[in-house]
Amino acid sequence: MLPSTINRIALLLDDAFSALGVAAPLDAIERMAITIHQAMDTGLRSYHTSGHVFNVCGSGSALQVLAGLFHDVIYAQVDGGFPGHTGDILFDYIDMYDGNTVIGTDISGDDLAAQICLRIFGFEPGQVLSPYAGMNEFLSAIVAVRMLENFLSPVELVQIAACIEGTIPFRSNNPFQALESRLRATCKSLNLALDDNEIEKIMRLAVVLSNCDLQGFAEPHPASFLADTWLLLQESNAILWSVGMYSIGAYRQALMKMEAFLGSLDPDTVFHRYAGTPDVDTFQKWTRLAHQNVTLSQDYLRAKLLTILIVEALALATGGDVPVSMLLGDIKAVGDEHPDTIEYHLPELPEKSDVDCDPILLSVLDEGRARDSAIDRRTSPLTSFVCQSFGTKRARQHLAMGKQMIAGDVTPEAFLASLDMDIMRAIANAMSEISITRREALLALIDRLPGLADNLPPV
Repeated sequence: MLPSTINRIALLLDDAFSALGVAAPLDAIERMAITIHQAMDTGLRSYHTSGHVFNVCGSGSALQVLAGLFHDVIYAQVDGGFPGHTGDILFDYIDMYDGNTVIGTDISGDDLAAQICLRIFGFEPGQVLSPYAGMNEFLSAIVAVRMLENFLSPVELVQIAACIEGTIPFRSNNPFQALESRLRATCKSLNLALDDNEIEKIMRLAVVLSNCDLQGFAEPHPASFLADTWLLLQESNAILWSVGMYSIGAYRQALMKMEAFLGSLDPDTVFHRYAGTPDVDTFQKWTRLAHQNVTLSQDYLRAKLLTILIVEALALATGGDVPVSMLLGDIKAVGDEHPDTIEYHLPELPEKSDVDCDPILLSVLDEGRARDSAIDRRTSPLTSFVCQSFGTKRARQHLAMGKQMIAGDVTPEAFLASLDMDIMRAIANAMSEISITRREALLALIDRLPGLADNLPPV
């Protein structure tokens, strides 16, 4: 039988200390396990949980396990601060000004934990930290080194900090070359005598942990990668936890944030290689899969976004924003009852050989992501209907106009009128079967849109 999560963490800590020849007392291990568990499983996280930590630790070396256990204990923008015991540690090193996290200016030069982390990360006292430029990793490293400093040597603590620094994601310009330079400078300033072979060993460990942290991008099954993407969407948009109550606009905003993030993501910055680790074939395979997964997730999000923009336009044109469930039906059943959802009222689409749809994308939309999400359904029948109706090229054009609607440059009615009237009529009719309060307004809207469409320029 599988031990409880907190006891799995404690076992990993105990095994790691034993492998390093360290007799750490059980009360110290317990305190570390509680700190990690409280941070990772607050209920506010969906992806960066203890489950992610177990995947990152894998069957790695003792130092990789220790770094992996601590590498995500701080995720301030999701947690809303510093959970559990981490705050007791961190407020010795940081100040909060106007919502910014600032490294304290009164840190002692004799504070080993602070000096290691400052030097390894290349940060300075008084520096304002950005959550998107290493803040969470730096603070996680502070927690790790402070909690481990009574049991590990300075060299081992430097390795822990270097490994956690290596998990700062999506960096270009040889981040591990820069880390190596800071590692050498740190060892020199702290009088740690490490030769080139020992430096290379530390760097290999750091790049291994970094690649383990983002290994999901090399997932060979698109439905599994998209399941992780949806966990990140859920984790970074707390408003979506109100299932059945979050509005169409809130859901659209979440999709737009995720689409913007993935649209700006360079897949070549996901995985890294240092001194032959990993080997060329493995690195190229991972990078190829990262390209495939990022491209698919971009297409998936754009398809979902176009669909919700159509839904939002219909809502705005018939009375204003409402909860998604009012127009599309509930995400989950109540008791044994099956929810009445929009796909049961959509017509069958005729086969169109000239519609350019990605079969992999359609497969994921129809069959669903690999795992359930608390905020959304696994399958996307309405999005599949939209994709098959428009095809990829037309969908991109419609998405661009939908974004103009959000920007206020196009009215909801004008956006809807620019679309295929038969498709809009089918969606509005299906919605009218779900929403009793919008039924008459939806049907009336569709009756008057063709007249508006006659006066619109082509999309």
